[in-house]
Amino acid sequence: MIALTPAGVEKKTGVKVKTLANWRCLGVGPVHFKIGRLVRYSDAEVDKWLSEQTGRSAA
Repeated sequence: MIALTPAGVEKKTGVKVKTLANWRCLGVGPVHFKIGRLVRYSDAEVDKWLSEQTGRSAA
């Protein structure tokens, strides 16, 4: 498993680190996990989340 930092997710998706932090509090966005105090995202889960967003609009 490849674990991405929030900055790594930002590079991959274009979603800002601050937005990811807000989404974690709201329980939305890609699935994350913690190693101690460090937040990480599975690369596969981020890819899955991205594919689920395809075709959605903010109507």
